Amino acid sequence: MKKVSIIIPNYNGEEYIGRCIESVLSQDYPEKEVIVVDDGSTDKSVDIAKNADCVKVHSVKHLGVNAARKLGLQKSNGDYIMFVDADDFLKSGAIKTLVEKMEKYDVDVIRFNAEYYPDGGIVMPIANVEDNNIIEHDEIISLLVTGYKLNSLWGKIYKRELLDGNPSFNYDLSLGEDLLINVEACKDLDKMLAIDDSFYYYRMNNKSLTRSRERWRVTQNIKDRLFVTCEMLRFVSENVSDNETKQIAIYEQLKAVWEVMKRLALIDDYKKEDFEADFKDCIAQLGLSEDDEKKLNCYVAKMGVLEKLKNGLPVKAIGKKDSNVVWKNFCRYRFLHKIIKRGE
Repeated sequence: MKKVSIIIPNYNGEEYIGRCIESVLSQDYPEKEVIVVDDGSTDKSVDIAKNADCVKVHSVKHLGVNAARKLGLQKSNGDYIMFVDADDFLKSGAIKTLVEKMEKYDVDVIRFNAEYYPDGGIVMPIANVEDNNIIEHDEIISLLVTGYKLNSLWGKIYKRELLDGNPSFNYDLSLGEDLLINVEACKDLDKMLAIDDSFYYYRMNNKSLTRSRERWRVTQNIKDRLFVTCEMLRFVSENVSDNETKQIAIYEQLKAVWEVMKRLALIDDYKKEDFEADFKDCIAQLGLSEDDEKKLNCYVAKMGVLEKLKNGLPVKAIGKKDSNVVWKNFCRYRFLHKIIKRGE
């Protein structure tokens, strides 16, 4: 029987980690190990983990979730690997079913659905996926570069060899590190199994670092996303030949920067001088070729008017490295935010 290692990175997860651990320990699959890596928590969450039976706990100073996952992987010895965030939890019967399908369909990765907790909405479903749907190499690459369907480390079970030595675990990032790990793990796969079962409950945690309203954190998130976008644009250039896929990929990667950048609207008194100091140099580092820019322009031109107003114009401006136009579009969101605040 194959062994499954479930790695739980934790940082101040006192409110939720108990349920997370219990959801894993109660799985009806005997060959499993549960590894909690505490990333320098200052609350009681590490004590909760240590008091749970059959849980291995490793504590490190606060290095970030990527470093915590890397340590958990190094300390594990399972044939298969799963990651579960400390504020999320697994559905009963998940591990047994997933291992059975890994062996039945002879795949190295299974991607399964998740549900928002507690409202039950499906998180990032892959369109038109039926149960036990084999995704082949070209579609895997397309899903990696054109959206968010394969980004996360949770919502998957991996054969261990795909993750051992994965260089993207070395990145010190607060945003987007999962995508780079998945690109490295899945870029050479011939096939992947996608199933429509929701085995994972994803909790919207407004205290997470990616939802912070602190200026330093928001700006760091944007810089991290810019780094990920540069890496992804390089990957697209080297691995995507289909013209339409490339157009969508360039747009989606730059759109991801814009989606994070809009969070600056939550920071009071953020001025143009701040924007230029924080991001002009970063945006200038984007390595778009003239051909890439033409593909971006082509895709924006194909979009409807409403989509252009919402995202197309600022995304195009990011691609052109035109910080003035990016700022003007950002100000629209600041204006709307102030109106909303007044309404409150």
